[in-house]
Amino acid sequence: MNKLLPLFLMLLSFADFNKNENQFIARQGQVTFFSYTSVENIEAKNNQVLSILDTDTQEVAISMLMRAFVFKKDLMYEHFNESYIESDLYPKANFRGKILNFDTKTSEKQTKIIRGNLNIHGISKEID
Repeated sequence: MNKLLPLFLMLLSFADFNKNENQFIARQGQVTFFSYTSVENIEAKNNQVLSILDTDTQEVAISMLMRAFVFKKDLMYEHFNESYIESDLYPKANFRGKILNFDTKTSEKQTKIIRGNLNIHGISKEID
């Protein structure tokens, strides 16, 4: 049995698990929002955002936990999660879209439109 373990580990290292070289994953993205109100401005930041970019299909997928937003005041956090987003019922927000006219052959900086569906609070809406 001990002789089979090194052989198994060596075969495992040569195995191809269909890794896509054109998929890029970011596990620490950032989403912020700001809302101006006459009483008090509301601003929050979420640093726990997962995103995946597939350059072959030109698709982007983003997912974030709603409770990960950080506010300046605890009361804003509480109202956001309990009254507006209802994080217990809808803990995540997701976006899935496609980059329009993305050129994978250029190494220059590109500014492109991403069209897709944003799902937040159980409601899906197409956005650019």
